Amino acid sequence: MALYEGNAIGKGVHIAVQVMFTAVFLTLFYFSYVVGVEQEEFVNQIEYLVDDISKEATPVIDSEIKNTPGGRYEIIGVLDGAIDGAEQSAVDSTAKSNAWITKNNKAVTKTSMNLLIITCATVVLGVLLFTLLGHDTQISSSIKHGLLAVCFVAATEYGFLTIVGSKYTSADPYVVKRELGAKLVSWIAQARASGKIPASG
Repeated sequence: MALYEGNAIGKGVHIAVQVMFTAVFLTLFYFSYVVGVEQEEFVNQIEYLVDDISKEATPVIDSEIKNTPGGRYEIIGVLDGAIDGAEQSAVDSTAKSNAWITKNNKAVTKTSMNLLIITCATVVLGVLLFTLLGHDTQISSSIKHGLLAVCFVAATEYGFLTIVGSKYTSADPYVVKRELGAKLVSWIAQARASGKIPASG
């Protein structure tokens, strides 16, 4: 507590160094570790949703096909059309989507690194300026405290992300089912209106 007492510049340097070290750690930690964890968790949650929906949808579809002799070809045709349409749409849009995602991620990474460099350069130049002007910046103590604080932040971030973040399931299969059902009903209505499939009854 008494280390920076009466030394406004020392306090300012201490805060600036803390901010710089924390910014460096969080930026590098995010792009080197968190991004990979998020991508893996995204894939896991998509697989969870697909598996959950498939388990419930497959018996219902099979039952409808077996119990609807007159309309079984309509049901099969609707499903085939929906699947073919989704597959073709995915093929057409994948290249553009991947290009946009890659470009966007590169831009975000570049902006983040530029801001980090500016922050670090500002702090370093400020400390050098005050030191050259003869002020007591107490930089060695600030660096020591800054590194200690970053160690605690690193342990907390890594522990939370590993223990909690990577195991938390945010994908709700019931919401996806409702949306998927609504979209499929809408698609069937449009297909019937356009004559692509016969009207029921």
